[in-house]
Amino acid sequence: MTLPSPTTLPPMTDQHAQAFQELKQKIEEQFGPVVKGETWYDDVTIDRFLRARSYSIPAALSQFSTTDKWRRDSHLAQRFEDMDGAWLRRARQCYPRLVGRCDRRGRPMFVFQPGAIDPSKHKDLLEASEERRFSTIAVLTEHLTSLYIPMASTLNQQRGGGPVTESMSIVDLSGLSFRTLWTLRSHLGSASKLNSAHFPETLGTLVLVNTPSFFSTIWSWIQAWFDKGTREKIVILSGEEMRAGKFKELVEPEDLPVGYGGELEWTYFDQPDLDEGFKELLGVQEMPDAPCRWNGERLVMAGEAGKKDDAVEMNGGGDEAREPH
Repeated sequence: MTLPSPTTLPPMTDQHAQAFQELKQKIEEQFGPVVKGETWYDDVTIDRFLRARSYSIPAALSQFSTTDKWRRDSHLAQRFEDMDGAWLRRARQCYPRLVGRCDRRGRPMFVFQPGAIDPSKHKDLLEASEERRFSTIAVLTEHLTSLYIPMASTLNQQRGGGPVTESMSIVDLSGLSFRTLWTLRSHLGSASKLNSAHFPETLGTLVLVNTPSFFSTIWSWIQAWFDKGTREKIVILSGEEMRAGKFKELVEPEDLPVGYGGELEWTYFDQPDLDEGFKELLGVQEMPDAPCRWNGERLVMAGEAGKKDDAVEMNGGGDEAREPH
């Protein structure tokens, strides 16, 4: 068994490192060794499951096993390869949007502003088939763990920082009507629960701003969408705190959108405003619409390496599978 790379995971305590090594050994024995570009899991993924289950190895292994089966049963790798870029571009308007900048800890920053979304977009989303909605949520979340967080981690280390394993999100509730939230509640709840179950510990901080007068009514819904660990990462900033520059404790002014007290001319429906570091790292001026991953060195577009089956027999047979990562 290989030990975690110092450029992959943040520093660990001795107890944490021992638990990680034990869990990784069990996973590699049951599902096969971590292989870059082939397995859907890596050191960061394994550690996320460990932290999500409060360092309980049996609980982490159980959740990992459930996720591995879910990925194979849902053919997630193939869905990722086949997802249409034009559809993804439209769908991203109804989900947290990448700003193209990072917070002070190097975590990629997203903004979700449901009150700004055209009601017709809600209708298109909700009237899409259940399979289409599921595929969209799963593929967008797969981008978080296979593209946005890894590329931010590489950039942060190039700048002298440490590895990045989480994201930072701003949820802006300005302009949100109770009716809109009621319409979206089931969809948003399903997306949040999918993330908690199969993409654990990907959120570092969630900042709620511009809360409406009926916020106390919906707060119980919002809390129900997240597990206890995620709820503890939610920060609510009042208008007074925003005006006092509280946001700038989390994000450099030049990377924070003007709407939240920063200097970046970026609004919700804009494409990601990649900073120069990302442009140089990725070798692009704009983020592609089509599915892609970051392999630690460059962007890899869906289908570039050749499509592989979701279920690949290992060790001469059996139900275990590797999924391209």
